[in-house]
Amino acid sequence: VRDGIPVMLELEARTLTDDELEKLHG
Repeated sequence: VRDGIPVMLELEARTLTDDELEKLHG
C-alpha cells in the first residue's frame, strides 16, 4: 500500500498498464 493506495487499485493499474503496452506493441 503506497500513500494509502489500496493494493486492488495498484493491481488494476498494473493490468491497465500491461493492456496499454500490449495495444501499443500490438
